[in-house]
Amino acid sequence: MDEDGESKGYIRKTYNNFLKRIFDFIGSVNFINRYEVLDSDEKIIFQSKRGSPFKWRTYHAEYYHESDSFRFEMKQKDLFKVPDQTRFLFDGTYFDLKAEFGRWAVITEEKSRKQIARWRISFIPPIDASFEILDESCRRHELLFLGAFHTYLYGE
Repeated sequence: MDEDGESKGYIRKTYNNFLKRIFDFIGSVNFINRYEVLDSDEKIIFQSKRGSPFKWRTYHAEYYHESDSFRFEMKQKDLFKVPDQTRFLFDGTYFDLKAEFGRWAVITEEKSRKQIARWRISFIPPIDASFEILDESCRRHELLFLGAFHTYLYGE
């Protein structure tokens, strides 16, 4: 929601078929991680899915902006490092996503080191997530960054 309480978009989990939905619901194993981010008109803006759950943590994403489509991959940099990090390429620019427990997760433009957006989620009921765009020049892609945060940090 924006400052006026208006919804900017929605995140929903999707399934290829009914059997996967049942398996995910009954097992709560999170092997099936496919998400969509929709704008306020319910148009799909961002889609993501997890690669093989038996391999290194990898997500494939596609972002739709105006008449263009951008595909990228987010892969965990180091399996054993405490700050959770990944890097992705969007429209010729590399971005770093870094999260440490108890702190805001941040997306930074790699070359300038400028912070673009941040995200924080509370897992204590009621579950609450906060998302902010820090660089106004990137506001037109806010659903891309929201989708990247949600996919990488919640889609385990």
